[in-house]
Amino acid sequence: MLRVVFTATTSHQLRVVSRLCVVLLMLGMGACAAPPPPGAPPVAEVGARTEYRKIALTTNSAIFKDQIGEASVPGPGMRFLVANVKIENNTEYKLIYNRYQFTVQAPSGVVLNAVAVPGESSPLQNSTVDPQKDVTGNITFKVPDGVTDFTLRYQVPGSVDPILVALTPTEPTPLNLEDKAEGSQDGLP
Repeated sequence: MLRVVFTATTSHQLRVVSRLCVVLLMLGMGACAAPPPPGAPPVAEVGARTEYRKIALTTNSAIFKDQIGEASVPGPGMRFLVANVKIENNTEYKLIYNRYQFTVQAPSGVVLNAVAVPGESSPLQNSTVDPQKDVTGNITFKVPDGVTDFTLRYQVPGSVDPILVALTPTEPTPLNLEDKAEGSQDGLP
């Protein structure tokens, strides 16, 4: 069986390739197929760099917080989870990014969206990152108190599968409190 793989980049090329595939199929000579998309990357750990479709993600840290800034509290039965992430754009195009491409999933399957919190330090804003450049920032989530493990999900623009990172956030420590006293609003780098 003959297997033919074509790459079409314009609508005219796509029509030509489609017609050729139909002719080959009618002649019983084979089937045309696009190369398979890359599979989803394995679940990464905090500190590990993982790349999918030329976009790399490193989750530098994940920490629970009972308060952010001077007065932002998450509400009864909740706490903040703050993840510090680095996105690397290894494509030849500008990459649009924002905090809302990130969610966390609890072991129960509940998915929680990122939130904007007054007083947060170095938040990942809505913007673009140039080709071959990177951006680092914090993403904040309100999560149920008592749940200790989450999966961070980054939906790479234009892809089906997200990049996944296993999170077991650390509890605030006296070191984090000292950092806060020295001027950092949430104790993260």
